[in-house]
Amino acid sequence: MSSNRRKKLAAVRRYASRLEDNAAAHLATVANDVQAAKQLLQELIEYRKEYLTPPATREQWQAQHWEDYYGFLRRLDRAVDAQQEIAEQHGLRFQSVREEWQRLRTRNESLDHMDQQLLKTEQQRSELIAQKEADAWALMAKIRQAQ
Repeated sequence: MSSNRRKKLAAVRRYASRLEDNAAAHLATVANDVQAAKQLLQELIEYRKEYLTPPATREQWQAQHWEDYYGFLRRLDRAVDAQQEIAEQHGLRFQSVREEWQRLRTRNESLDHMDQQLLKTEQQRSELIAQKEADAWALMAKIRQAQ
């Protein structure tokens, strides 16, 4: 009976393991997305640092050059802000996916524990049956000797 339970549990454990593996792969993908978003943000920040200092030829610039320059800096600032938001969203997504993976991992650990308990119960039952058989044989041997 316990062996039948373990067979059924094995199917559930295989399915749960696949779910956990898929969640782990998804977590790795999201972690890569987070890293890429942070890297792009860092690049944009570095660009902004570079362009905050106007070129040395600024004395020769006309008003249009200055307007273009400051317009570019405003667009770059908006890009940095947008990328910051994207990086934060990826970070939140990572947390959510990690929590789901941890939930699945915990469930698999519980299923493993349950399987170990079923195996232990099955072994104890087998030992009990073997002991009863040995006791029965010993009792029958005593009865035969007494006759």
